[in-house]
Amino acid sequence: MNTSDTFHLQAGSLQPNLQHYLIANRLPGSMPNLMADMYAHNGGADNAILYLNSELSELLEVSPYVIRVHEGDFVLKQYERNAVVQNGWSGIVISVADTTSFDELLMHLRQRLLVLFSSDRKGVLHFSNPNVANYWFGEADTNETAVWLGPIKQVWWYGANNSPNQALWCHIWNLLDAPPVDTSPPPSLWSITESQKAALELKKVDKVLAEFFLSASISVKSSQQWLRYRSFFCDASTLGLTERDNVYQYLLLCNEHDHANENLDDNFRKVGADGNNLDKSLIESLDVAFIQTLSESKKLHHIKTRLKRDRSYANG
Repeated sequence: MNTSDTFHLQAGSLQPNLQHYLIANRLPGSMPNLMADMYAHNGGADNAILYLNSELSELLEVSPYVIRVHEGDFVLKQYERNAVVQNGWSGIVISVADTTSFDELLMHLRQRLLVLFSSDRKGVLHFSNPNVANYWFGEADTNETAVWLGPIKQVWWYGANNSPNQALWCHIWNLLDAPPVDTSPPPSLWSITESQKAALELKKVDKVLAEFFLSASISVKSSQQWLRYRSFFCDASTLGLTERDNVYQYLLLCNEHDHANENLDDNFRKVGADGNNLDKSLIESLDVAFIQTLSESKKLHHIKTRLKRDRSYANG
């Protein structure tokens, strides 16, 4: 996945050998604006209601629209503006080879509307919602994503708020040669893979992190910083911390540990009381197996004691 804060859909990023489609995802109250923008759009006949002639045909009033777009189109400019200002209807932009017909694309997209979760539970996959696309396309295994995409060659979306991609344009390529679109009814449901399930779970993790940053008045200024806190959250789970307040406390300790290392004199930066490297993340300086045996109420006390000992050694 590529990200950029200067990515513009009109700035030469649309490849001439491909056909490009906007999948416009409705938001509450955005329908009048979407219809007005579509009316002003001069895109020809390749426009369709996505849920039409699908298993979701009873939900046409909330269906996304699939719209053929070209570089410089009004509706594409409006999409970009809506994304940046976080107002109005949203969506994603996809591209297919010029040999793929509009009907073939629609058939493929409609086959991907539902997914099969574990225990044979079906669910609607809102892949045109950039907050879902951010994880479904950006975080799952690239080969599995490529198979899911089929004839779709590339996807763009504006990064979700409260994620490493916030305020960034995101773009993926499908480098696999796609098989012909399956036109034999009925289409089989896509069974969600482990990597795709884990990718969607990251949405929940990012929500917890966003709430933590707000409560702790921590300003996250880069994708790398956000990803580091994701790893801290994973470490908290590894240690057996499950209660939200305890997870928050552990994240604060990780933050303090990082800042303490930044402020150490170079003569003491590298080695703690037991010879461990203090430049490592907090969990790397802990006896994880031992902490896992402790009750949750005792885990943080042990970690704090360990940190205090290391800092006392480093400060002489």
